[in-house]
Amino acid sequence: MKKIELNILKDIKIWEKFKNDFTYHSSAIEGSKINEKDNTKLVNNPTQKIISQELKEYLHDEVYENRNLGIVFDKMISELNKPFTNQMLLEWHKILKNETNWSIKYPESVGKFRKMNVDVGDSVNFALSFEFISENMKNFIDDINYPRNMTIDDVAEFHCRFERIHPFLDGNGRIGRLIMLKQCIENNITPFIINNNTKDEYINSMKMYHQTGLWSSLLEYCKKQQQIFKFTYMTYEHYDERITNIISYLNKHKSINRNKIEKMFNIRRTAALFLINKLLKNNIIVSLNSGRHQVYILKIK
Repeated sequence: MKKIELNILKDIKIWEKFKNDFTYHSSAIEGSKINEKDNTKLVNNPTQKIISQELKEYLHDEVYENRNLGIVFDKMISELNKPFTNQMLLEWHKILKNETNWSIKYPESVGKFRKMNVDVGDSVNFALSFEFISENMKNFIDDINYPRNMTIDDVAEFHCRFERIHPFLDGNGRIGRLIMLKQCIENNITPFIINNNTKDEYINSMKMYHQTGLWSSLLEYCKKQQQIFKFTYMTYEHYDERITNIISYLNKHKSINRNKIEKMFNIRRTAALFLINKLLKNNIIVSLNSGRHQVYILKIK
């Protein structure tokens, strides 16, 4: 954990950016319409009265859940190196749903495992029947705490297992992604953000697991996000915003060419090549084709 901790937890500038990005994307994947700027306000000022005039355009629950996710994020960090327990995850869920209308509608499901069956997206029978949650969560907790040299492969597998169990009536994705982050930091595995811009790839990988029992698709997705993390956060202070924007574009659109970079920033050919060469030098992108058809994609190690 020491290397990751030194690069993230001990650098306020990097840490705040990562926390804000993580909570924004994790909420957006679940349908939150709150933009990045307003999410940052909520996460950075969780004790302030938050249903203000400027936030009235958003739904009540998405405002409180975005704020609450930041609080759960901090609680997860405070519990690093503590074993996972059912009680820990139930407490996270209780905080996530605090002060929401959902908690009034489903009081018996706040900070508790669900007592009814649910459909997940368009995947019929993806979530386990509620009768099997208790036994499967016991096995999940026992397995996740078992001493091992944990790898990114393990992290991907456990995430698939958790989402398949789907222990909560709502909030499973956000809790599941926090579990992944805790595993990564504790085991010195490069962490990552499940990005809303590529949520279809993430969701499809979960469907693949449901259909085949294989988590290889999610594993490859996580590895790509790790590469983005290395560039965006571990070396964040050394690069200007234009390069970060190129990475974000690639994460959403898969490839980019020099002409697009020139248009993005209204710069000349030489300046665009300078940015490209910086990305190539740091093994963030690779070149495909040549000449007029040359494009660049993210490199996955």
